[in-house]
Amino acid sequence: MMMRVWKNVMGAGMAGFMAMSPVQAEQPATFGYSAVMAGATDYMFRGVSFTQGEPMINAYVEFTYGIAYLALSAENINSGSPDDIGYGALGPWEQDIYIGIRPTTGAIQWDIGLLWYIYGVRGGGVGVWDRDFFELKLGMSVSPTENLTIGATSFYAPEQGLALPEGLTLQGDVSYKLKNVGVFTPTLSATVGRWGLAENAHYVGGYFVDVDGDPHKSIVYWNAGLRLDVERLFFDFRYWDTNISSSDTDARFVFSAGIDLSP
Repeated sequence: MMMRVWKNVMGAGMAGFMAMSPVQAEQPATFGYSAVMAGATDYMFRGVSFTQGEPMINAYVEFTYGIAYLALSAENINSGSPDDIGYGALGPWEQDIYIGIRPTTGAIQWDIGLLWYIYGVRGGGVGVWDRDFFELKLGMSVSPTENLTIGATSFYAPEQGLALPEGLTLQGDVSYKLKNVGVFTPTLSATVGRWGLAENAHYVGGYFVDVDGDPHKSIVYWNAGLRLDVERLFFDFRYWDTNISSSDTDARFVFSAGIDLSP
């Protein structure tokens, strides 16, 4: 990933943050929290299955104070093989820690944060912490109409050896909330992104490997689907695909459902 691009985007984000109006800056901060339990037929991370096509469960809790937030997430994971010498298999659990701020400048909602992905590693002669990595996040979204939201997000990861080469992810999202159908509130949404990673001593030629064993330095992924909300429950029907052919990146349909446990 290109550090220059990240710095330029981050600079623009911070400039917008500093331009917040005095009224916004002086609003009293309050504590809050939210929690979600969910399950899915596959764990997709930027177009890559992290459960080798198997189901996953996820628990997510977020604490907020004003524009600041701290989020914790845990989900089952099964990626790679314990017999992969020098790499090992990720899992059986992944834990994530997110910390950041979500300021607003005019019509733009920003999300600036640090994301830490923690994986247990089995076999391969690899230490349990050797595959963990972190990223810096800069996201923004706008709602040009009441039901339409458009967003763009970048994730920058510095060089982290065996865990991850230097990389940059650029992602765009769009969602549109439709009129209620009976008790359901339907929302159409789609995502397209490019996850680029440089090569290093551990990933010669590229981080991503296709069905023929050829390495690639980037993957382009996309999804589109329908989400139905009813009271605290949600159901999501989504199609995923990428530009790389492999058992973990081929096209697939993913169903997920969950419950909002927030107060």
